[in-house]
Amino acid sequence: MKTIHFIYIIIFGSTVLIIYNIIELDFNHPHKGPISGIVSNLLIILAMLAAIRDIKKKG
Repeated sequence: MKTIHFIYIIIFGSTVLIIYNIIELDFNHPHKGPISGIVSNLLIILAMLAAIRDIKKKG
């Protein structure tokens, strides 16, 4: 499997986890919610997009 396919799988999985965390988020008590999970998944997606950009520059 190519590296780019693996990166797309990670982005897809991270997107699914973000959606799940947003569904679990309680807007009445945001300090009890999975805010760190949402932030970490966003950082993973941004890192994977930067990796895709770097791979495409080299190739």
